[in-house]
Amino acid sequence: MAGIYACEVKSREEIAGGVFLMGLHCPEIAGSASPGQFVGVGTGSAESPLRRPFSVCSADAPSGTLTIGFQVKGKGTGLIAAMPVGSRVSVMGPLGNGFDLGRRYGKVAVVGGGVGVFPLIFLLSVICADERHAYMGFRDSGSAVMLEEAGINSESLHVSTEDGSLGSKGFVTARFGEELARLGELGPDGAPAYEAAFVCGPRPMIEAAAMACRRGGVRCQASVEERMACGFGACLACACLVFRGGPGPTYKRVCADGPVFDTDELFPPGYD
Repeated sequence: MAGIYACEVKSREEIAGGVFLMGLHCPEIAGSASPGQFVGVGTGSAESPLRRPFSVCSADAPSGTLTIGFQVKGKGTGLIAAMPVGSRVSVMGPLGNGFDLGRRYGKVAVVGGGVGVFPLIFLLSVICADERHAYMGFRDSGSAVMLEEAGINSESLHVSTEDGSLGSKGFVTARFGEELARLGELGPDGAPAYEAAFVCGPRPMIEAAAMACRRGGVRCQASVEERMACGFGACLACACLVFRGGPGPTYKRVCADGPVFDTDELFPPGYD
């Protein structure tokens, strides 16, 4: 159950230009958070009072520590990034609904773009699956993060950069789609390349991954990135159009009903 806690900043590291990894001592959240959930972090400033939502990148119950990853985008995230080790910060969480990890999977894929890789690192470390394959995409080599962690917790790691400075050149979804097609040709008739895929990144990336999964017969879950205000569903600022659960399109709250959705809700059959 979500709560508000005063947490100690245990570590803070800039792992790429403007991208930070922050460790927080908060046993209550570390012991209950699951991949895909997020926390709302206070800025400590009356001039920027809204909490900022950050995905949980790791959670270690024995030590009571959770790690969040984020990119500085403006004043609020800048204030949080500047918090010194040893300071106290107000954290609300865990919030939202995470990925469906309540069973054992066969062969799975994760597809992350930019800072969207953070919740997928958490997922790779805890998911019960026979095989885990990671596809990580970035703008360039300087913005690539968490590759060592992804490699440790997966059977294969595919890296793409838009400029070709690291890994294959192009969008990670193109690489993922090519691999889906290749594995489909090698596998038995009618068998999907993966039992499930888990995706997080910008909306166009999620759409491309979802369409590749649909063509390959792979169930796909996506963690949606959306601007949030309250973080628990009261303000409706993060309403997202979905296509399941009623006679026609409706809206769901990304913070409370998501941030993870089955991609058939986001892109209904016939969308492509």
